[in-house]
Amino acid sequence: MPYTKLSKISQALTFDDVQIIPQYSEVASRSNCDTSTLFTENFHIDIPLIASPMASICEFDMAFEMWRLGGVGIIHRFNTIEEQVEIVSKVKSKQEELISMGTEWTNYRYTSPVIAAAIGAKEQDIYRARALVEAGANVLVIDIAHGHHLSTRQTLEELKMLSTSLNMEFDVIAGNIATAKAVEDLEYWGANALRVGIGGGSVCETRIRTGVGIPQISCLHETSTIANTPIISCGGIRYPGDVAKALTAGASTVILGSMIAGTDETPGEFLYFGNYGKRQRMKIYHGSASDVQKTLSSSTLENIEGTATTVPYKGNVESVVREIMDGVRSAMSYVGAETIDELYTNGNFVSVTTNGLREAMPHLL
Repeated sequence: MPYTKLSKISQALTFDDVQIIPQYSEVASRSNCDTSTLFTENFHIDIPLIASPMASICEFDMAFEMWRLGGVGIIHRFNTIEEQVEIVSKVKSKQEELISMGTEWTNYRYTSPVIAAAIGAKEQDIYRARALVEAGANVLVIDIAHGHHLSTRQTLEELKMLSTSLNMEFDVIAGNIATAKAVEDLEYWGANALRVGIGGGSVCETRIRTGVGIPQISCLHETSTIANTPIISCGGIRYPGDVAKALTAGASTVILGSMIAGTDETPGEFLYFGNYGKRQRMKIYHGSASDVQKTLSSSTLENIEGTATTVPYKGNVESVVREIMDGVRSAMSYVGAETIDELYTNGNFVSVTTNGLREAMPHLL
């Protein structure tokens, strides 16, 4: 029996497998680093951070606050069209209110304010898309697990026709994908940005249930090398350093889920767990393909590829974002990069062993 499949196996790396190599730097101050980046082909943002389109992460409060901080929050699709439209309208109204007051709003150097919302890839999602665009959304995200698929191509074609019929322009992010071939196809089909990552999310079970996926650093490197549109890294982020590594590997922006879960701006009530004297304030955090989400959406409990957990209270999302961006700017300084593009151009990796990973962590504690 030929061993052709095994002979083609190559090693793939993820965040804990690499470290960024420090280099000569002339960056006078970390505060001088310009963290603006492309979100899509036609929209810039001031910081490369995106709140995930998960029901336990992004509704009005998160979407507005991430925009205020310079990033983006993608409003999730696990609700009725009317409910999602109401959130989009509320974000647009709040943005216009601040702008009318003369406030120097984020991303003001580039375009009109970005409002991003997720849709699925089924026939009825075009009705959702129409309603969202008419309410003020200017970026739509085709939010499905496997984006290199006929349904994505069909949805992109239908969205082009929708744009023409409405005489309204909007960008479309497609994914999730993990290969160079997927990049070529989705760009050809008309995507304005690509969401990259299969099975790396903190509450995702795709890899253990299906055996499918590619470690994220290698995945980002393969896709970004040939991409002509911005790459959005999705999954696997645990530390601020991981954000810097994703950007160095070729991502223009990074989606956050678990890192901002449990903040004031996430949907849901706070719960209390533990015994007297040790009680903790917590929030539920669950994957989009989890049995929890399917139950909440009144879907059948099939094709489960996610789970749910509780996360401790973290305060407001601004404090988390600022901590992450401190780490990103420091990484830029370490490699002599004054822009996100230079972080990608100048940055290189060294692979590390498990002992190297252990050394990287605080090891006196």
